[in-house]
Amino acid sequence: MARPQGTYKFTPEELKCAWIEYREKCDRELKQVVSAGKILSIKQPRVYTIEEFCDYAGLHRDTFYSYAKLDDYSDTTKGILDAVFARKQSALVNGEGNTTGLIFDMKANYGINEKTYVEHSGSMTFNASNLSDDDLLKLAEIQNKAIDKGHS
Repeated sequence: MARPQGTYKFTPEELKCAWIEYREKCDRELKQVVSAGKILSIKQPRVYTIEEFCDYAGLHRDTFYSYAKLDDYSDTTKGILDAVFARKQSALVNGEGNTTGLIFDMKANYGINEKTYVEHSGSMTFNASNLSDDDLLKLAEIQNKAIDKGHS
């Protein structure tokens, strides 16, 4: 049965509390490793994700993003989204987690690009009237080399 319209599973404060619990859980994560025949527990914080937070809180991801559109929830959801992004950046910079996966996530979900494309339209004019004969010869040589290499 659907929840009555205008009612929400979490208040903004409850959502924030659920986030804090999730974040603390991730920050306390331990990894078991074997060293010199002994099992050691090493602290290895998890990278935060919205999907994992929603699963932890029992909240559908679409509902979380619906909350983000509401004025009362806006600050809380923006804070959560910013913290997730910052944690992913930190993990990437500090070599935590799967680097390739983090880069893919940043590109796919945050619009991060490795390259900047600049598109030029229109025309450019070049005034060679104040170049010396030697400069004109050098320019012609450069142009011929570019044409020879297929960069005309």
